[in-house]
Amino acid sequence: MALPVVVPAAPRSAWLGPCLAAARADGALGVYVVSEERPSDPDVRWVAVPTGAGFAARANAGLGAARDDGHAAALLLNDDTELRPGTLRSLRDAVGDGIAGAVLEEFAGGVQQAGMTVNRRTGRVLGIRREPEASRAPRDAVSGAAMALSLDLWARLGGFDEEFTFYFEDVDLCLRARDLGAMVHLVREARVRHHG
Repeated sequence: MALPVVVPAAPRSAWLGPCLAAARADGALGVYVVSEERPSDPDVRWVAVPTGAGFAARANAGLGAARDDGHAAALLLNDDTELRPGTLRSLRDAVGDGIAGAVLEEFAGGVQQAGMTVNRRTGRVLGIRREPEASRAPRDAVSGAAMALSLDLWARLGGFDEEFTFYFEDVDLCLRARDLGAMVHLVREARVRHHG
């Protein structure tokens, strides 16, 4: 069994179809599309949000719906991504009570991002662009473009901070999770191609 997938989608996203097809092909245990527009795909659960809702608000709405449906964990996935085979299983096995991120790959090949380091003193965030050395590599933060997380942890944190609209909400959530003692790590075998 895999994970449910929560996709905060932009209106009329050109990439949503391939994203959903890849999630299904990898065995997604249900798909939630969070958007102000009902998707044309009848096999997804639509979670409506107001026009102009930011990523944090969309993520919270979708993750809340997954938790309400009884899921213990979920994969938050950008609409401009495509899962590589085996990614959902790898993330499911790694998430536990924390947060597990996937390696983001460029569509043309190569690592786009393999987690982030954060300097707590200066606030500087640096994306890691090299292959992880370990199967599970601790990180200060992982990208919300492909982030599996415990829904109990998400609830304890009060969800994503909706004061963030686009960018850094993933960093903030991961740092708050780490402050609670939760594991935040990157899973080398989990691979997601990402347009963004």
